[in-house]
Amino acid sequence: MLIQNGSVFYDGGFHQKDIRIRNGVMEEIGPCLTAGDEEVVDASGCLVFAGFLDTHIHGCNGSECNEGPEAVRKACALLPNYGVTGFIPTFSLPDAETVRRAVQGVRAAKGCPGAEVLGMHLDSPFRYRTIAYYNIKVPPTREYTLEMTDHDLSDIRIISCAPELPGSMEWFRWITDQGVVGEVGHTECTADQVKEAADNGATLLNHFYNGFAPMDHHVSGALAGGLLEDRMYAQLTCDGIHVAEAFVKLTVRAKGIHRVVPVTDCSQFLGMPEGRYMRRDKEVIFKDGAARDPNGKLVTGAHPFDENMRTLRSMGFSLEEIGTMCGENPAKSIGETHRGKVERGRKGDLVLMTPDLFVQKTIMDGKVVYDRERDKLVLRHHDILIIGGRPCAS
Repeated sequence: MLIQNGSVFYDGGFHQKDIRIRNGVMEEIGPCLTAGDEEVVDASGCLVFAGFLDTHIHGCNGSECNEGPEAVRKACALLPNYGVTGFIPTFSLPDAETVRRAVQGVRAAKGCPGAEVLGMHLDSPFRYRTIAYYNIKVPPTREYTLEMTDHDLSDIRIISCAPELPGSMEWFRWITDQGVVGEVGHTECTADQVKEAADNGATLLNHFYNGFAPMDHHVSGALAGGLLEDRMYAQLTCDGIHVAEAFVKLTVRAKGIHRVVPVTDCSQFLGMPEGRYMRRDKEVIFKDGAARDPNGKLVTGAHPFDENMRTLRSMGFSLEEIGTMCGENPAKSIGETHRGKVERGRKGDLVLMTPDLFVQKTIMDGKVVYDRERDKLVLRHHDILIIGGRPCAS
């Protein structure tokens, strides 16, 4: 496949380049490449990015990835519509047995068509919050971790832990030695404990601000520690709801554009009409784009990856900054060297977008898997207009 005439996000800026993909890999990148007998895609007027990776996503379209193989397959099928070519199913589950069943379900679905499963993210029971919503506090141990994962860490990409829990620093050293990203989250720890976690190998902050104790200028807390810790990437849910605009900008200002990782934190509500739902054993009210419990507490995400890119644009971030944060940083944050960047030898996954960041085509391994014009589907049902699988008011 040859992609021609696009404005390609390449080495931090946009350049008029063509991209030749052969055997599923970007083989040649340069101006005015000559077409052979391969398929040619005209990207005139489009921005071209490497396929996007969502490193914190629970599910979509009425189900979550912990519910079994079919739920994972649904996510794999839908996510290319939003430019996502690889994702890490994320579980927020209360105990080892429910996590283990979720892990087994993802393993059973791996290799299905669509966005690629890049491992799993255990937003684990290793939490410490004193508010009632988070009533489970499980100290991290090797034994518990192996029980959650069926004694197989080979496809576990990220595990979260609160640094103030007993044994956490030893656990961070051990888990990172296993090749798993150690992540700080759901915590009321101090700034010094965030630094100590980084000293022991932790490199990621779990959907920053959400799940952390609120900032208090009298206290050197985890949020201040995370902003100051240059060794850590900060996941950030950039839907304009989870994190207010000023705090998004503060995070980018403090950590730098190369250390912020936009995520969706999406759940069963992506692609669903607003209303009342049960999410596991808790009631959730999905209204005005936000999923909250009956007391108004924000529970999870519901906006697709490309919409969050548009939200960042509305906040005043440049296309180059968005390309760095959304295109390159997710791969870097998990040590992924085969995706996340337009570069020779990397996987032939690309996204063609309009200048206002709507997905036009998604390409995986040199094959078009989503084409907005080809795949556009218009259905009317109960006064809801669904275009390309995305609900909006008619």
